[in-house]
Amino acid sequence: PARDLITFSSADEIETITIYTMAGQLLEQQKPTAGKLNIAPLASGMYLLKVNLHSGKSETVKIIKE
Repeated sequence: PARDLITFSSADEIETITIYTMAGQLLEQQKPTAGKLNIAPLASGMYLLKVNLHSGKSETVKIIKE
């Protein structure tokens, strides 16, 4: 579980990270700063993060916010 920040690393540049509820509702889109994503404003619960890379690829991961 995470509280305030999530740290990302990738061989390819991360373009954007889109945050969705587990029901698929779009909450926000951010460009991570220095490989970190601020999730402090989110309520506790589970979320889906779609990570879009500069190469055009994307990956979706599930996170738990404390």
